[in-house]
Amino acid sequence: YMNLSGAAVIDLMEYFKLTPDQLLLIYDDTDIPQGYLRIRRGGSAGTHNGMRSVIACIDTEDFARIRIGIGANPPEYELADWVLSHYNTPEERQTAFDAYHKAADAAIEWVTNGVDSAMRKYSTKKPKAQTPEEAGDDA
Repeated sequence: YMNLSGAAVIDLMEYFKLTPDQLLLIYDDTDIPQGYLRIRRGGSAGTHNGMRSVIACIDTEDFARIRIGIGANPPEYELADWVLSHYNTPEERQTAFDAYHKAADAAIEWVTNGVDSAMRKYSTKKPKAQTPEEAGDDA
């Protein structure tokens, strides 16, 4: 049903008479490392079929979204199995728990102060690549 979520979103928007700038979608994303957040004011669906459905139904990419990273599926998992799987370790569970709380805080920030403020405060920065000197002899 996630791949057809655009129908539910457009129905809610019509019922509450919302415009795309009043819409905030929060969803998981395998294109982002586990526990990371990406907050944007708009953009493409990327590889997320549910977002493709939303964009097709509301006929615009211009709405805010909070993407919660779940990481790419390991080779032993099909994509759907990975997305629907349980956490393998207590550390993975804690990482997800922390990310969900951070996403909720980001949503409150979006409502209170707008998408730019939420982006500044809650989007996870990409880790810097280590220089060979920082990596040490392990390289």
